[in-house]
Amino acid sequence: SWSGYLYQGKVALYHVLCLLENREECNGYKLQLDLLEDFAILNAQSTPVSLHQVKAKKTQYYSGYQADVTKVKKKASDNNCDNAYFHSAREITDKTATEIASEESPVKLYEYNGQFHCEVDEIDNKIEAQLKKLWQGQSFKETDDYARIARQHFDQLILKQVLFIHGIIHTGSQS
Repeated sequence: SWSGYLYQGKVALYHVLCLLENREECNGYKLQLDLLEDFAILNAQSTPVSLHQVKAKKTQYYSGYQADVTKVKKKASDNNCDNAYFHSAREITDKTATEIASEESPVKLYEYNGQFHCEVDEIDNKIEAQLKKLWQGQSFKETDDYARIARQHFDQLILKQVLFIHGIIHTGSQS
């Protein structure tokens, strides 16, 4: 389960880096980890812009995810949020992304450069590629080594936050 929390954090980082492609649109946004949903993007008024459920299960069948999709769908409805995303580490093979979006609106499978899943061992590569994309034109930052070191730094920030959240939960001071 620990690796699942780290994966969630990395997926959140990837999504934030994608948002930064349009910096003006996300001005005032905040990343919230593990409260409303696995992660959420909030606007300046702390209203959800998007909710994100992340699963790193082995199954490739929709039935293995359906209860989780239903939960995020209810949270989207409860929070009046039109953008709810389901992130899967494995490809769902018995339903298409279009079918799921149609049946579970407003929940959609999250798209990673044309794929509707991101393997656990691929998220680091996607983060590094997104960093290099954001740094286009800054040649010293566009290198593989610089992107790897920056990603590792972000990994440590995520790890510290996950540990902080779990520390709060374990002491019983908050749920």
